[in-house]
Amino acid sequence: MTIVASRGKTVRPNQITGEHGAALVKARAHAMGFLYSPYGPVEAGIDGVIELRDRRRGEVGGQLVAVQIKTTQDERYTAESEDSFEYLCRPEDIAYWQQANVPVIVVLVRLGDDSAYWKLVRTPGVSITDRRLRIDKAEDRFDTAAADAIAAVTMDQAQPGIWLPPSAKPDNLLFNAVKVILPCVIQAAATPHRAGREVLRALLDINDHPPGAWVARGGRLLTFLDIEATLLREVVDVGTIDPLEVEEFSQTEDEDERRLFVELLNRTLRYQLDPWNKSLKLYYYPAALPGIDRALRYQSLKNETSRGVVTAKRRSDGSVSYVRHSAFAARFWR
Repeated sequence: MTIVASRGKTVRPNQITGEHGAALVKARAHAMGFLYSPYGPVEAGIDGVIELRDRRRGEVGGQLVAVQIKTTQDERYTAESEDSFEYLCRPEDIAYWQQANVPVIVVLVRLGDDSAYWKLVRTPGVSITDRRLRIDKAEDRFDTAAADAIAAVTMDQAQPGIWLPPSAKPDNLLFNAVKVILPCVIQAAATPHRAGREVLRALLDINDHPPGAWVARGGRLLTFLDIEATLLREVVDVGTIDPLEVEEFSQTEDEDERRLFVELLNRTLRYQLDPWNKSLKLYYYPAALPGIDRALRYQSLKNETSRGVVTAKRRSDGSVSYVRHSAFAARFWR
């Protein structure tokens, strides 16, 4: 009889080496003032994401760059000299990065001399044509001096079409729904105008800035406003004004009436929360006057804090490249 001793679980040396490399990259990214978030134990060709952070104010703005880490213990790189070396990327990595829609950098870590170098290998919309990375040891060090260069290649997450796979770590989700407090009554009145466009033309003949919180269809006008106290009195038969309980519309099961009520809610909200971007269908914060940047203070779940709701992105010469506005799309949920 032969007795075979069972073997316990093992952790391979290259796994430990990879963890050391990831720890070094995380520490140096944080030393630059950025945030580094690993994807987790399962990844195909991206180890983590660097997000830009304003070191002075602590603000983050969703500007991202994906990171692939290649770690060795003390091996020499290809064609290495005192000033430079080369690194040949694997074909499967190139194929994976080709699909990326955010910038990808490779960070080469050597634990033996505590060195780390980085190189941009993928820019959205630009194909990778060369597998060979040429590293300049003076220019491409991955340390605090590289912060500005890395910031220059990050991708603004606010741009259309940007998608990132979810992190392996769970996140807390705060559901920001606002309760709508409805008036007790809604006013209805007959109008000689059959459609809303005709009502609007009639109002514009009277005033260049008529009230907009109303809907009209089929010779009937609905509004939360006091018709007799506004210009709306000029486009309806005043004798037909009828105050109705709002529940007749908010709780109705009639599809047409419900759509009419939701349209009235949207028009009322637009009337109250101008400015409104018609093409994007978004409500947004306008720029501050006389400047551009604008911040609001508010009470978070724990502390009083602030948020930049309008931020100008400037070029190196100080001119404005573009302006980001915080905005939202409204949806009503019964």
